[in-house]
Amino acid sequence: MKSFFEHVADDVLWKVMGTHPLAGTYHSKQAFLTHTFARLNKILKEGVILKVNGIIVQ
Repeated sequence: MKSFFEHVADDVLWKVMGTHPLAGTYHSKQAFLTHTFARLNKILKEGVILKVNGIIVQ
């Protein structure tokens, strides 16, 4: 996970789709990590495992 986020800009805009507690718009890499991965790593036995299925660039 660390090596992935080293290549992500600090001011990236993240949009997490859905109606679950982690859904929403995050206006920085740090906000995204704090509100999603930090919470998930506490409850997932093996932590978060990233798998990129596609990337949309605008």
